[in-house]
Amino acid sequence: MKKIAFLTICFFLWCCAPCKLSKTDYPVVEKKARIVSLDKNMVKKAFFSGGKYDENGEGVVEYFYDQINIYLDYKDDERNLPYRVDAIVFDGTEKKTVDSTRIEIMKTELGAGLVIQKRFYGSEKRLIIFVYPDERMENKKTLEFILEQKSEKTWHSKCIDSYYQL
Repeated sequence: MKKIAFLTICFFLWCCAPCKLSKTDYPVVEKKARIVSLDKNMVKKAFFSGGKYDENGEGVVEYFYDQINIYLDYKDDERNLPYRVDAIVFDGTEKKTVDSTRIEIMKTELGAGLVIQKRFYGSEKRLIIFVYPDERMENKKTLEFILEQKSEKTWHSKCIDSYYQL
């Protein structure tokens, strides 16, 4: 076991020794996202999930979250799923409606599950969801979520990235 650990460390040093001398670092904006405020009466759990690295407007590689998972404590007389769900994202100046094809409603072990697939940018602060229990549009329930994303600029090495891909 000690020999395997020793060989692994030697291999790591052999692969990464030239990295310190090379100029292959590039800036990356890492993000940590969380949902600060939500309606505890109707929402069991809500969190950001899924995302990928892409270039932002300044040409810097940035991590963008692509979806939010929400589990509702939803009970209706006949069904366990809402009839329809609409969502709006508000960034402080303008409201953007989320396309209804990007919202999935599914039955899960935790209750009614909503998956909203949309790229979330750092400027978006609020998510408003309208849940319609049946065909009548006047019975809608409004859920408001306050989103928080903290960005941090870090540096990645192309050498280390290639080592991780081994």
